[in-house]
Amino acid sequence: MTRRRPRYCSAGCRQAAYRARRREADLADRLAEVRGELAGDADKIADAVDDLLGLVDQEDPAPGWEVRAVALADAVAVRTAELARRAREHARVADELATRRR
Repeated sequence: MTRRRPRYCSAGCRQAAYRARRREADLADRLAEVRGELAGDADKIADAVDDLLGLVDQEDPAPGWEVRAVALADAVAVRTAELARRAREHARVADELATRRR
């Protein structure tokens, strides 16, 4: 009777391999989550820009439209900064995942 060769040299190596696989799966899940957040942020920016353009393109805007325009422009700036932060996080997670897969 021949025994199959063990895949791991010890229980510690088996546990380390499990943790590595689990970490890779967690990174892949986080990458998908950040990608969805990026899409949501981009949609919010597009909506705010559309609102801003609609406000500015009016021939006879209501009094005080400038205040609304400033608020929309500020919202675009804040969301754009958030989009950039998420894009940096996405790049970091993607790099870490690629490094682990090598």
